[in-house]
Amino acid sequence: MTYKDLSIADVLTDPLIRQVMRADGVSLSGMALLLHTAARKQKTPQKSRHVPEAALRMRGSV
Repeated sequence: MTYKDLSIADVLTDPLIRQVMRADGVSLSGMALLLHTAARKQKTPQKSRHVPEAALRMRGSV
């Protein structure tokens, strides 16, 4: 079974999510900011996680 990812609009209008937000004291604007910030960070290229060979030699991994 596959499920589609919810859009930000879907999350912000989902009744169950809204109940949880209310119970946790999370505002609609706060949740929207959180989701938009997370989406923007996912689109931003991450720095390479490549470990230089010299560093591996220092650890005794090469």
